[in-house]
Amino acid sequence: MMVAFSDSFAGAGIFAGGPYYCCRGELLPGCVTYGCAGPDISSGENPGSKNKVFELIGMVQLNFSGKEHPIADPINIKDKPIFLYSGMNDNTIGPSVVANTNIFWKTLGASTTFVNRFVSDHLFPVDRNGFEECAHGGAGSTSIGNCNFDGAGHMFKKIMPGQD
Repeated sequence: MMVAFSDSFAGAGIFAGGPYYCCRGELLPGCVTYGCAGPDISSGENPGSKNKVFELIGMVQLNFSGKEHPIADPINIKDKPIFLYSGMNDNTIGPSVVANTNIFWKTLGASTTFVNRFVSDHLFPVDRNGFEECAHGGAGSTSIGNCNFDGAGHMFKKIMPGQD
C-alpha cells in the first residue's frame, strides 16, 4: 500500500514483510517460490535475495512510468518514515528477507528504522506480561510475544513523531 499510494501515506510499519511485489501478486506457495516467505534465503535466484531487490525497484519504476500510472510516483517515498521488525528466529519470513525489505526502502530514499535484535520467531513484539516469552512464538503460538519491546509504540513513534 505504501508503494502504490505513497502520495497518501505518511509512512509504514512492517512486521516481518518482504519487499513490494516480491510475491508477484500470489499468496503461498508463490511467496515461498519467489523467496519472500520461509527461512533465510541467500540465493541470488529469487526476489527475496539482495541481487533481486533492485529488480523489484525497477518494477516499481516501470509500474509508475506506464501509460496509466497504476501507482503513485515513487519519488513520494523519499524521506518517508518506515519501521521494520524481524525476529532473529523467524522461519516464516526469514530475517534476510526483511533485511532486503530494508534495502528496498532505503534505495527508494525512505528513512528506515530496522529492529532485528530480538531472539523471536514470527510474532508481534509487546512489552506486557501474560503473553508467551519472546523466543517462543511461531506455529501454534498466539503470534504475540513478550519481548519487553513495545513494537506498536516504537512503530507509531517512527511514522507519526510528536504524537506522545
